[in-house]
Amino acid sequence: MKQRIVTGLILIVLATLWLMSSPVGLFLHGLIFIVFIGAFEYSQFFIKNRVNDERFLSSPREYIELNGTMDLLKRLVYALVMVLACLLSHSLINDSSGLDSVFLEDRNVHLIFSKNGHVWLQLIFVCSALWWLLAAFLVFTYPRSAGLAGSSVFKSVGGFFYFVPFFLATYILRCQSFGTDSQIGTVSILSVMVLVWAADSGAYFVGKACGKHKMSPHVSPNKTFEGLAGGVVLALVIFAVLACFGCYGNAFQNCWPALTVAAVVTVIFSVIGDLWESLLKRDSGIKDSGFIFPGHGGMLDRIDSLMAALPVFLITFAGMFKILG
Repeated sequence: MKQRIVTGLILIVLATLWLMSSPVGLFLHGLIFIVFIGAFEYSQFFIKNRVNDERFLSSPREYIELNGTMDLLKRLVYALVMVLACLLSHSLINDSSGLDSVFLEDRNVHLIFSKNGHVWLQLIFVCSALWWLLAAFLVFTYPRSAGLAGSSVFKSVGGFFYFVPFFLATYILRCQSFGTDSQIGTVSILSVMVLVWAADSGAYFVGKACGKHKMSPHVSPNKTFEGLAGGVVLALVIFAVLACFGCYGNAFQNCWPALTVAAVVTVIFSVIGDLWESLLKRDSGIKDSGFIFPGHGGMLDRIDSLMAALPVFLITFAGMFKILG
């Protein structure tokens, strides 16, 4: 428990510094590192380990010998492919004028789905929305969906829809600005993170107190619809408090309906992101995705909810603004 608390505090400090203090270039490098580690961990869901990654800490040589050099190389190559896919998507939406060409006016994310928005970006995020709807279907129908969800081909190809939209959404949210408010990008990401953490806490306590109807008993027996409702309510309360204290500045003053809908949908799909990783681990017989964070497991164990929450927030906010704005 002590190790878990210490690691958690260090992670909070490092994540906050990375989000709030690093220039865009350093932020991009940190995001690439997250994708690489996450993709390497993800690859074990379809490139089977003979022993779990945790063995590397106690005996690196034995870990390599038992798993086989070729399988480890395959996993490294897959992680590199995911990084290259993210960088390629970044280059497709960038030109000599930078991200201004994507956001058109003051680099606002609500313009992504406008008629002058970037076609590649719109296509990637539409595919991301479809992917998470499919993931939700597979989670709620497991184990009947085990044939597709457990397919190595499906999981390997699915990585592109898992990592690329997460990478782009995080980078785009970080880079957005509103007039002279250059910190709104950082505030947006931190707000999504706070929503996810608040929802997780609300779901835990409400689920413990009165949870009866299980969301996906074969994937995560402790998650209930009552807990989900409690998580949504607490997240909206936190969202309202942040708004009252002016945490969003002037950037979203005309976007509250779209932002509120985005907050609710984001919380719901953050749970889907958590359940999806739980399904992958259960199907592969793995407890933790990795060992990079002592007491907390791997990279995916820490960001599974955000993998869905960040792209879904951006997609829903931009989409609802187009409809309501």
